[in-house]
Amino acid sequence: MSYEKNCPGCEVLLVITEDPGIGLGGKDRETAYCPVCRTEVASEMTEGFLYAEL
Repeated sequence: MSYEKNCPGCEVLLVITEDPGIGLGGKDRETAYCPVCRTEVASEMTEGFLYAEL
């Protein structure tokens, strides 16, 4: 799953992607940060990982 979002810090348009991950495990809070200004742009409870890309 992926969606677009503007960074609240520097207003650059980002694509937030949730990678479902592999293997067993529970849900953890994952956070994605803007690659330009390092502002938190997404935070979700997920079994996978979050990525923010330009």
